Amino acid sequence: ERPTFTPNDIISLSTPGSFQQCGFERELQEVERRYPNTRVYYDAFGATLTVSGSIRGLINCQDKLWDMAAQQALILAAGGSVALISETSEQPSPSDPIESFKSFSANWIGGEEALVREIRAVFP
Repeated sequence: ERPTFTPNDIISLSTPGSFQQCGFERELQEVERRYPNTRVYYDAFGATLTVSGSIRGLINCQDKLWDMAAQQALILAAGGSVALISETSEQPSPSDPIESFKSFSANWIGGEEALVREIRAVFP
């Protein structure tokens, strides 16, 4: 694990619209200030690049549970770290638990442990 990060380090981000929908515009600006070499990669592609060492980490917004679980399993199995930023879910419906399950989404960070800690501190 490298203790410092350089401007050449690549961080994968969700789309700017995802950050906006979650109310994280200020946090996105701060992350992009600290890590100017960002890319937008979707779902498991960002996680795959993270575990292969091609990029240092990722920030995903509005991931569904099934996407998040698979990506986090890859990162953790490779010795990385993950941190939850926040989650959203509608009130569970006893009459339709599948729809309640589909309403869950989360905002999270994955990658090298030091990077995850540093980026997590940017978010509320």
